[in-house]
Amino acid sequence: MATPADQSDPGVTVRELRPGDEPGILELFRRTFGVERSSAHWRWKFLDDPAGREVVVAVDRDGRIVGQFAALPNRGRVDGREAPISQLLDHMVDASLRRHGVYAAMARSFHERFVAPAPLGTWYGFNLEDVHRIQRDLYGMQPLSPVESWSRPVGTGADAARGATARLADALVRVERVRRSPEGTDELWSRARSRYGAAIERDARYLDWRYADCPDVDYALLAARHRATGRLLALLVLRVGWVHEPIAAVVDWVVPDSALANAAWRALLGFADATARGAGLPELRAWLPPTSPDRDALARRGFVRGDSPFLTSAWDDGAAGRPVDSLRRGWHYTMGDTDIF
Repeated sequence: MATPADQSDPGVTVRELRPGDEPGILELFRRTFGVERSSAHWRWKFLDDPAGREVVVAVDRDGRIVGQFAALPNRGRVDGREAPISQLLDHMVDASLRRHGVYAAMARSFHERFVAPAPLGTWYGFNLEDVHRIQRDLYGMQPLSPVESWSRPVGTGADAARGATARLADALVRVERVRRSPEGTDELWSRARSRYGAAIERDARYLDWRYADCPDVDYALLAARHRATGRLLALLVLRVGWVHEPIAAVVDWVVPDSALANAAWRALLGFADATARGAGLPELRAWLPPTSPDRDALARRGFVRGDSPFLTSAWDDGAAGRPVDSLRRGWHYTMGDTDIF
């Protein structure tokens, strides 16, 4: 793993996160990114994550937090086996110590503590090209693929002509907004995940933490059910408004193959469409990898593929079993797999 040799500030030490670090991290985040992050958000993101925590910090001689190298761990499955899938995020170094080897030292420490002991795991990034180049040069991040942006104007979601069978299927599906993952979510995901070569486990524990418990965003969790039996057919998560853009973001979904899968897609996206229209938003948008089996489902419902400025990458330290090629072939991700909360 290539790292710079310059270690010109020996007074800085790198260690794991400890109780009491929160104020210093939040202050460094504010100075670095010009954004005030709440304590509630920080605790939800780094302390309440059901998959644990992966954070190292750099501390100067006076005990001040001057750097952070973090990831958001998730339980995942790659090629049919359990494996951690963690997003690298919130990397920062105090402006006075940049180009002094602090970032590289944190990356080495993070690798020793978290990455090296889990050779089957994945540590990934959603980055702009310039950030990717820094990570590639410092610790071997490898590009996976560009992130595709799929969108459709609100009000254009109906499939082209539907026959009697499709109309009957539509009549069997109803959609409701729910506060938390409904009963049956785990079983729903267990059927859906077979469609993907690699994915974060989108079970109830993950979905509730990621969306229902997020303190900053009121995500809409939509459940499609069989009208007669009440059986859960599919889930979709919508964010109304997206980082200063007038869109409704389709940030996540769980839609297993079934006789009513097409009808569930139509119903869920129809509900999303009506929600966006009610909020005065002109567009639905989703992110997909080029290998996603869900591209056709969106294309059939009026979504058009476009480009985003982002690409995905994965940490390749040369460990036997590191599943970089598996991610290139079949990684399922959505907007919800990013750190844009």
